[in-house]
Amino acid sequence: MARFGTPVAPLRTGLNRVGRGGIVTGASFVIFCLSAVSVLSVVIPALAESHGWDVAATGWIYPVFQTFQVAAGLLAGSLSDRVGPRPVLFWGGVLYGAGWILTGFANSVPAVYFAFCVLGGIGNGFAYSPSLSTAQRWYPDKRGAISGLLIAISNLATAAFSLVSASLLLPLVGAAATFKIIGVFALIFTCGGALLTRNPQPGWQPENWQAPQGSSATAGSYGDLSPRQMLRTRRFYFLFVIFACASTAGAMMISASSLIARTQLFPDPSAPSAIAAGGLVVSLTTIAGAVGSFLGGTIFDRIGGHRSLVIIFTTTIIALIGLSMAPVLGFYICAAVLLGMANGALGAIYPPFTGQTFGTTHLGSNWATMYWGYAVATWVSAPLSTALYDESAGRWAYQNTFYGAALISLAGLLLTLYLMLAARLHNATRRLLSILRVWDYARSRRSEARAESRRGSRGSRQLPGTSIARRWRQATTWLLQQAVPARMQKPGAQAGPEPWPASEPRPTTKPIAKPTAMPTAKPATRPDALPATQPAARQQPAPPAALPETQSAAYFDAQPARETKEPCLSCE
Repeated sequence: MARFGTPVAPLRTGLNRVGRGGIVTGASFVIFCLSAVSVLSVVIPALAESHGWDVAATGWIYPVFQTFQVAAGLLAGSLSDRVGPRPVLFWGGVLYGAGWILTGFANSVPAVYFAFCVLGGIGNGFAYSPSLSTAQRWYPDKRGAISGLLIAISNLATAAFSLVSASLLLPLVGAAATFKIIGVFALIFTCGGALLTRNPQPGWQPENWQAPQGSSATAGSYGDLSPRQMLRTRRFYFLFVIFACASTAGAMMISASSLIARTQLFPDPSAPSAIAAGGLVVSLTTIAGAVGSFLGGTIFDRIGGHRSLVIIFTTTIIALIGLSMAPVLGFYICAAVLLGMANGALGAIYPPFTGQTFGTTHLGSNWATMYWGYAVATWVSAPLSTALYDESAGRWAYQNTFYGAALISLAGLLLTLYLMLAARLHNATRRLLSILRVWDYARSRRSEARAESRRGSRGSRQLPGTSIARRWRQATTWLLQQAVPARMQKPGAQAGPEPWPASEPRPTTKPIAKPTAMPTAKPATRPDALPATQPAARQQPAPPAALPETQSAAYFDAQPARETKEPCLSCE
């Protein structure tokens, strides 16, 4: 039995037979249910009014919810990478549904914070990041399109929950029952979608698709990094700040889009026509977010993350300036639609952009870490709206808020352009260095060729095509090999003479005659015959000198035997 935390190879039985299309369907169910959080701006004021609570006391529910969601997402990403997404998503769906149901039974503001923010936020964090990362692991060839599809489903779910809650559930059953119904719905479909998900086997890749040359199907531009390794790179902090800047305007519109529209466009924000217009703005913004997320994912697959961010920031700045000066409902809706499309595209491109940069092996943990940028944006947007709100300006009370969000978006745009410029300078420097290396190598080769041509041109006047020095070396080497016997040559030298080229004249030499007379041995030196300068000390006898070759035993054995005469006995 495998211990907890050990990845187990999936069996191809039961739910494990589901293809990658079914896995994306399960992730879509999860994302659809998690998007019910967007109805907070509709149901929380109604719940506070039904219990007689101060509306200002519930103003921090969404930021606290996002904080617990992101904190739980860090743990969920690590668990999903170790044990698989199915158990993590299942228990996340249980906590998320329980948080909605218990909020319907809450009788105090602290109980709402505990039920919805703590339980619901932890459940949402356990389910959100693993569902996105699992779907992208199954589609490495279309990461942007899959992420855009899921975020589009999220935005459509936002519109659906807003319309159903505002026009059907709240008038019929009230705020508390609305929380309970949404909780039961989320519990069933989130847990059901979780059962369809699983991770692909290691090394898996789609048919007819190859990873880029020099990388694997899971590696990013910085490799396949874990969250700890990712935190050691400077690129993470740049992308984190850019994500926080881009999310500020979207977080502000999600939490107060209806109120801003009613305040700016109608003299009486509580009039029925103003409430209907606010609901219309929210619905159209969420639909625009769905369209923008799908388009953003498709554009990301074509032009990359940095250029997509430039388009998103530019669109956001234009939309915020338009919202700040919109005098009528039609102009306001057009600007809100642009902002919704930009916000949807941002949510679609950032998960695959994180995987493209830091790899997809630990994408669940890495994206949960990067998602802290959105939590920072929610904490910034709420004080920003409060601090820049000018009550004395009347219908233009939120104009400074739009300007502040536009300045934050401009800062994110400048950071993105800086990253693009730095990347281009880096690539240009690499190209220049490679060109200089090639030029230096070519110059050295030309120098060697010129030097070789100078050496080969010496003596070419007398013997065209040949070198006098080379011919002289050949002649002297051949003569020495002919004159010196083989036994007197150095060890390892060639035994026979070097073959003379057939096209050149062969020199004639006379062989050296072999000596026949045996040389006499040199008399040994007397020990007492010493130079006068040496002291008269007793000298050790010198070791016997080696006999010359002509006096060796082998030499005498090779000589012919001499004739000897018998002794004459009569002569004695």
